[in-house]
Amino acid sequence: MENRRKPASLAATLDINCDCKEYVIDYLERAFPTRQMRVFTDDTGTPRSIPMEDEAGNPVYNPEAEAARDLMIEHLCALPPIMSALDGLLDCPHYTRPEVWQGPHGAQPVPPVLLSGHHGQIEAWRRQQSLRQTAQWRPDVLDAVRARGALSKADEQWLRAHPLDKTRR
Repeated sequence: MENRRKPASLAATLDINCDCKEYVIDYLERAFPTRQMRVFTDDTGTPRSIPMEDEAGNPVYNPEAEAARDLMIEHLCALPPIMSALDGLLDCPHYTRPEVWQGPHGAQPVPPVLLSGHHGQIEAWRRQQSLRQTAQWRPDVLDAVRARGALSKADEQWLRAHPLDKTRR
């Protein structure tokens, strides 16, 4: 039988998680030392430790170690997810010296905002350029960022005020 459905694009089938939080939580749950240890001195006079057991031979757990482990897991679970490079906007253009570069398309000056020294305006410009680059070259990524709620109202306003220039592609 033939599959008549349109195959999903490779980008749509990728499920990459760059967040290592699950591995740390798994370690804490499975391997974090919570057993109560008994210290003794061996034949050579060296202090050693062995896991404690109750009268029935069951392991004895340290309630303070278990509480510390549970608190670490709770704090890890409360952390926001780490955004990977595959989840974010494209980077903004970067400039270097000289202030006017003679490129293959003629003189290309550094935008005045980057020379202003006003850090807030520079950050806003960089964000706007990232939005522009992503809308121009990767609208699918912009849609994914929008679907995650990672675009602010200011981002959406800027995108509406600066429609995509189809001729720049």
